[in-house]
Amino acid sequence: MRATSTLLTTFTPTQKVVPGRRFGYMTDVRDGDGADGANWGDHLGAFYDTTAVRSLLGLEGELVTLEAVRERLDLMVLTTVGGQDVCPAFQFRGRQLAPGLDRVLAALPESLVSRWTLASWLVSPELDLGGERPIDVLFDQDPTGVDAVLSVARAWAAQLDG
Repeated sequence: MRATSTLLTTFTPTQKVVPGRRFGYMTDVRDGDGADGANWGDHLGAFYDTTAVRSLLGLEGELVTLEAVRERLDLMVLTTVGGQDVCPAFQFRGRQLAPGLDRVLAALPESLVSRWTLASWLVSPELDLGGERPIDVLFDQDPTGVDAVLSVARAWAAQLDG
C-alpha cells in the first residue's frame, strides 16, 4: 500500500502539472463540454500523467517510450481541455491494467462516446452487473466478468448509437 500511496494523490484543481514527477497534478481536468474539473476529479479519482504511466508499464526500472504508451489499446487515455494526456488511476492495480479493458474500449469507440463519459461509466455502479462498478468486475479475475462487462458495454453502445 505504501508504494501505491507514492504514486497516487487526490485531485486538487488548483495545482499545476509538475514535469518529471511520477504523478502530475492536473488543473483543467474536464471534458470539452465545459464540465467542472473538480467534479471529474471527485468522481474519477486520481490521474497519472504520461511519465508516471511510462514508469508503471516499464520493466525493471526502464521507462517505456511515450509512443508505446500512446499505441496501447488496453490503456484509457483522457485529454484535458488544455491538451494534456492523463490516465485515470482506477484502471491500474499496482502495475497491472484492468483485464479486458481493451475489449471495452474497442466496443465503445470515441466516435460513439467520449472517453470521459466512458471513464465515468467504468467507475459507476451498474445495475446490470449486480450493482458492481464495471472496473471492479474487470479486476475480479473471472473471465465471465469480462464477458459480462463487455455485454453491458455493447448494450449501452447500441442505445447510444440508436
